[in-house]
Amino acid sequence: MIVRRKLSLVLGLSMILFIAIIHHVGRVILKRNVLKQEEAGIRDDVSRMANSLEDELTYLDRFANDYSSRDDTRAFIIQPANDFLATNVVASTFKVNRINIMVFLGLDGRILHARAFEPSSGQEMPLPAELTSRLASGNPWPKHKASPNAFSGVLTLDRQPYLVVSRPILDNRNRTIGGTLIIAKKADEFILGRLARITDLPVKQLPILEFELPSPVRLALKAGAGKYASAVQVVSKNVISGFLEVRDVEGRPVLRLSFEKKRILYAQFIRSMTFFLGVFVALALLSLIISEFLIKKLALSRLEKLAAFVKTINPNADLLERAPIQGRDEISSLAVSVNGMLESLRCTNLERRELIRQLETDSLEDALTGLYNRRGFMTICKEHLNMSSRNKTRMHLLFLDMDNLKLINDTYGHASGDEALIQSSEIIKTVFRETDVKCRLGGDEFAVFPIAASSQGVKSAVIRFNDKIAEFNRSGRHPFTLSFSTGIAGHDPEHPSTIQDLLTRADRKMYEDKRRKAKEAAPR
Repeated sequence: MIVRRKLSLVLGLSMILFIAIIHHVGRVILKRNVLKQEEAGIRDDVSRMANSLEDELTYLDRFANDYSSRDDTRAFIIQPANDFLATNVVASTFKVNRINIMVFLGLDGRILHARAFEPSSGQEMPLPAELTSRLASGNPWPKHKASPNAFSGVLTLDRQPYLVVSRPILDNRNRTIGGTLIIAKKADEFILGRLARITDLPVKQLPILEFELPSPVRLALKAGAGKYASAVQVVSKNVISGFLEVRDVEGRPVLRLSFEKKRILYAQFIRSMTFFLGVFVALALLSLIISEFLIKKLALSRLEKLAAFVKTINPNADLLERAPIQGRDEISSLAVSVNGMLESLRCTNLERRELIRQLETDSLEDALTGLYNRRGFMTICKEHLNMSSRNKTRMHLLFLDMDNLKLINDTYGHASGDEALIQSSEIIKTVFRETDVKCRLGGDEFAVFPIAASSQGVKSAVIRFNDKIAEFNRSGRHPFTLSFSTGIAGHDPEHPSTIQDLLTRADRKMYEDKRRKAKEAAPR
């Protein structure tokens, strides 16, 4: 896998991980906050519903207080035979104020007058049996006998919740209690409709006994204290419910109200979260594309160029080219390192070449004369012999031996002897062809191969060499004179010979020449 794909994979996985973290944080933390806000809103709605219900009780209590303080009410209590209130005022009061029950009690708790009415139908109705039995038992309920304290609350009568208020009937002259007035109003659809209009909530009534509440709601209502208890339940991702439980003076639940609302805030949160994630994913993809482009532009393309440059490097070449350097970043540092390596390699190559050249020179050349040494001569002459065999051409080897080197060393010193060898080698280089292999075999012995293909050519070459020696001796530039004995050995490709064979035969010829010159020089 190339670096670009690896980087893209790492960036992609990082983006996915980051998106997953953002999504988790949003779904857990933000969702929890949204739920808290929704629950707070529902509790506010429940509080408004409780306050509206309390306003109904306050209105009913104010009406009962107003009614119980009237002189004609006290007169009615004192003179029950007067049925004015029973036939006129009380009837109109039921209709106008939508009261269901009105009861007048004497100081002894006896029912002086009681009436139940259904305003919606305009028909009389019987008193709730539970209310009648409690009032007839001699133990009036609610209790405030001989007490100015009033009562207001929700009570269950014959399994029907009522808004009930109780007020003492007062004598306005001496403020004494003349009896008790009880007014009750059903918590029916009319009351719930008023609550719904006032609170703008779809209020509905729940049965107290039959209805089974969800466990979290039941526990929340049970944990509530006071006259009102509330609970909130998330029904689904679209709906949330609020619950209000109203209790009587003994703490028993007598009325349960509930409502459902759409989870607008949650829906907005989901839309916002979806939009945010969509935008974030789009930005992440855009960032990924831009990052990949920048990585390719600023890094990978430069690395590819550097890699291509490195591939073109020939370690055996001159290594004069250098990698381009752009800026001062890590890739530039890498290019600098490559260039440093190339410079070091170039210096190493130069040193190696010089060492090889020196080794080759030392192994094939004679250090004093610059001619080939025996090893070099033997190596190169083998190639000439092979060429002679292929081309079927004759060749000759010339063996040269300096006659008086020991005399020169003894007479003029070894430096002059070295100079005699050097001058002899220069003459050999001058006389014989550049293609001829010229060597110093060792000491005062020299050889040249191949000097010519014919015997006449060999003789001409030897004459030129002797003429150059004579010319050197006539110049008088050195205190010594030069003299050579020669021997020639021919190579016939039809009867191949080795270099060593040629040297042996030429050496014998040279000694014959040396003996001949010694005999000629001897006195007669």
